[in-house]
Amino acid sequence: MKLLPTLLVLLMLFATFTACKEQPTYQPPRNWEKHENYVLKFTVYYPPGWILSNQGNPNLVFNINSPKVDEYDYIQENVNLIVQVVPEDMDAETYLKQIEDKATNQLVKIEKVSAEPVNFKGFEAVTSTYTAYVNDIRVKWTQYLWIRDRRAYLLTYSAEIIQYDAYKDFANEIIKSLEFY
Repeated sequence: MKLLPTLLVLLMLFATFTACKEQPTYQPPRNWEKHENYVLKFTVYYPPGWILSNQGNPNLVFNINSPKVDEYDYIQENVNLIVQVVPEDMDAETYLKQIEDKATNQLVKIEKVSAEPVNFKGFEAVTSTYTAYVNDIRVKWTQYLWIRDRRAYLLTYSAEIIQYDAYKDFANEIIKSLEFY
């Protein structure tokens, strides 16, 4: 009978230690570069040869471009993150509508392919896919939008439509690597 209480204590200790075990962190593909943002508290990984920058837009946190294939590679495939402060009562759907209205005024033949709510990294988000013409080149992009602490996060993968599927696995791996801490 003394064995039963000892066994129960051991089982409880085992359950406690296994429940407290840390979730495995993201393991990037071999040789991928790491970018860390200490202000917004996130890390993201990207393939060797891809170029990370944050030039051109004051709200652009990062833009990760694929290498140019040749001099005719006018639209480089990329994953980018834009963060913007929004009013306290702004939700993702309202923000998305504002983005769509602005894009409709700036792009030629923009079409929404899909849009749906998703859980992205623990945040209620909206994902949507579009096509449009940019300088006579048809482009396709998929974006994730969520709002957290009065900041709108817009994470986007874009590519020339004929290259979209060829780079999609790289883009999805970059997107999957984004971790907030």
